[in-house]
Amino acid sequence: MTTPTTRPNVLIICAAIAVILFSAVGVAKMMDWLPTSNAVDAIAESETSATPEAAAQREDHAKNTEKVAASAQKETCASCGVLTEITPITQAAAPSGLGAVAGAVVGGAYAGNAIESKSRTTTSYRVRVRFEDGRRDSFSYAQAPNLSVGTAVGVRNGELVVR
Repeated sequence: MTTPTTRPNVLIICAAIAVILFSAVGVAKMMDWLPTSNAVDAIAESETSATPEAAAQREDHAKNTEKVAASAQKETCASCGVLTEITPITQAAAPSGLGAVAGAVVGGAYAGNAIESKSRTTTSYRVRVRFEDGRRDSFSYAQAPNLSVGTAVGVRNGELVVR
């Protein structure tokens, strides 16, 4: 008795060869073993070296590009930004016990503490600013600032000023 021999399917063999070739090309590309086209570099080199006028134009273009980049950097103000949020922060004062004593006399220590904590709350304000360079920062105020969301502001001596 002999066992019948089966051959691998032709499609499976073709798929395996394709995967191997594709992987080999990928590895060659990652290792920079594949040649690159230098046609663009050769054309640019021949154009710039062909005439002195072209070389002068290229230098002028490079100088103008540097000027534009420098002016764009100067326009970004590191201490300038836009006010993005004003948040009131209410803090209740710690009870001193005086309210509890007064409440005990009147008829309710818990009510006396609650009345004292309500009457001794403080509200501060947190102002958030997004600066032109992308930074974000917040400033605290004891009283409501005379600013609104969207106002262009700058920082002088650690304080916000309207620009």
